[in-house]
Amino acid sequence: MDGDGDGDVLAGRNTTDGIVWFENNGNENFQLRNIETEDARVSQNLAVIDADNDGDIDFFAPDANTRAIRLFENAFHFDFVVGENSSIAGEATVAAGDVTYTLSGTDAQTLNVDENGIIGFNLPPNFEAPLDANTDNVFDVVLTATEGDQSVDAEISITVNDATEGPLFQAATPVFSRNNIVTDADQPRVVVATDIGGNGVVDLITANENSTSLNWLQNNGSESFSQQTISSNFANARAIVTTDLDSDDDIDVLAVAEGSNRISLFTNDGNERFTQTNNFGFINDIQSLFTIDIDADGDTDVLSVADNSADWYENNGVGQFSNSRNIDRELVGGQSVYAIDIDGDEDIDVITASRLDNTVAWFQNDGNQNFTRRDIATDVAGARSVFAIDIDADGDSDILVASEFDDSITLFENTVSSNFERRLITNEAIGAMSVRAIDVDNDGDLDVVSASSGDDTIAWYENDGNKNFTEHEVAVDADFAIDAFPADIDNDGDIDIATASFGDNTVAWFESTPTFSFTVAEGSQDPVVTRAVPAVEMETEEVVIYTLNGDDSDLFTIDEQGNLSFVDASDFENPVDADEDNVYNLSVTANFGGIDIEAPVEITVSNVNDAPTISGAPATSVVEGEGFSFAPEVLDTDGDSLTFSIENRPNWAVFDEETGTLAGTPGAADVGTVEGIVISVSDGSESASLPPFSITVAAAPVVATPPTTDNSSSGGGSASYLSLLLLAALGFRRKERLRKQN
Repeated sequence: MDGDGDGDVLAGRNTTDGIVWFENNGNENFQLRNIETEDARVSQNLAVIDADNDGDIDFFAPDANTRAIRLFENAFHFDFVVGENSSIAGEATVAAGDVTYTLSGTDAQTLNVDENGIIGFNLPPNFEAPLDANTDNVFDVVLTATEGDQSVDAEISITVNDATEGPLFQAATPVFSRNNIVTDADQPRVVVATDIGGNGVVDLITANENSTSLNWLQNNGSESFSQQTISSNFANARAIVTTDLDSDDDIDVLAVAEGSNRISLFTNDGNERFTQTNNFGFINDIQSLFTIDIDADGDTDVLSVADNSADWYENNGVGQFSNSRNIDRELVGGQSVYAIDIDGDEDIDVITASRLDNTVAWFQNDGNQNFTRRDIATDVAGARSVFAIDIDADGDSDILVASEFDDSITLFENTVSSNFERRLITNEAIGAMSVRAIDVDNDGDLDVVSASSGDDTIAWYENDGNKNFTEHEVAVDADFAIDAFPADIDNDGDIDIATASFGDNTVAWFESTPTFSFTVAEGSQDPVVTRAVPAVEMETEEVVIYTLNGDDSDLFTIDEQGNLSFVDASDFENPVDADEDNVYNLSVTANFGGIDIEAPVEITVSNVNDAPTISGAPATSVVEGEGFSFAPEVLDTDGDSLTFSIENRPNWAVFDEETGTLAGTPGAADVGTVEGIVISVSDGSESASLPPFSITVAAAPVVATPPTTDNSSSGGGSASYLSLLLLAALGFRRKERLRKQN
């Protein structure tokens, strides 16, 4: 059944999906394989034969549902799984004899096949920057084996796994630290990250505006670089691309310099010695290059954009190129070119950005390299850089544009029938110069990286998975930042960024350190998540093991899922972190497969506003004419500014809203009781109140006052008074005698 020289077994049963075959491994051990029957209900009667004369075994079976005889055609399919940086994808020898092999299909331009059917990568695959058409690290091609006038096809799927078998932190926010490589580059204009040495580490290729050298910054594997010269006769660089152009399995360099009007190919002899050839025709003012197999013939072709034209150059398979073949002659200030399948018809279309007519356009390939122009937008002011990838993971290619004059990074989302919906990512990238996309924070979606010259900024824009982007600054001191190329430069599984800053003559790389930063409310013991996952899915019972380190690690626990919690509830007013500033610093280490990764963790405790407290027992009565005063006692642990209020204030009293004092002197008209008096205090968001109380105003007591004598009247005044006293005394004595007599 599978053409491997041993006998397999085909079986059918009278059920839906009832055909299976058992693959013989050559040692009479068999593995069950199901055959898709598309809901046919087949019987046990199967007829086996090479029905289409293509060298493999097909079979016929009756379908009980349709009462028809159905042919099940055998199509070879190979599935390979390789690690990133692998040069060999797999061996797919599908025929014997004098056979030649060719590749076609979506990802044929990234692979090669030798005379033995061994498939290899033109460039070692980079898991973090996938090169397959769908950018999902699954390369799909069709391998054709031909002998004489007979041929057979096999479908090939090659899955690339991450080379790091240890863990990776999920959704940690990268913090970038600057590492200068060259600080006297004389106005560097372009930087490209690639493994030029083929040793599994990322090198950098750079060129400068005002020097004559094209340089290879060789990564020594220990975060240091040594500068090698590819060419000392290359002035005024405009564009660089790197790929295998002569099909010898090493990385070549393609570059163009302003004023030369010629594309230069620097072929690598496999030992990082480069030979310059200029086998391209003249094109005025070339600004941008791109490489891809545009004609699906198994080798890598070249595209260019110049001031007023877009062209492509056909590769004959060994690095010899045709004269320019026109795509468009109506660009105005062409700046950037990219190529990818835009319309899902499995051929390569072309995208351009032109700066002077503010236009982003795509050119639809009819499959025979005849192109039809379709403008996407004509108001992208100073369109400078274009990049295409499936940003929203919906199966089609979207377009990113950096536009210099309107300071914007824009996403053009590919929708139905290759129409585009415009989404602004930012309009604050002053003088935007370059844009690329990659998963910066390892959360499974594609983020965006930009360089902008007017604000000296390298930035990345975090995708939340729903095409909403949050800006994060990488650097704001990259003087006239002109290019930013994301790649895993230190080979630690996360994305770093290489940069060229024109104004300070610097080529640098910014190392990414995954960092967790959280803000939690005081008192909360809900966990924060610092989860890591294996970089490669493996069938193993081994789990990620977490440990904590750092100044404040003893104050936390972490469980087997990476959930980090306070041992004791935090108290903003009484911080217990090492610096007593409510910022807790520690690190979490995740181990899987014997490999450790570490991430800093910063947890900031925010203040939860505590309501103020109020207390005091006011007097409940007062006599008219006497003074009354009461001031409550208050406490606010947050030190907030406080205000007071009152309900049912007595008319005779005044209330101070700043101190809460109730004071006054009631009069005779105020005699009575005022009930339901409530004094409250507020800090602006929380408040507290005294229990309701009453104040009763009592009338003042009446005191008898002796009459007064006016001595200025006629002289009988004093005698009259004495007479009255005497009569009163006599009356009393008479009453007393009568009492005793009775």
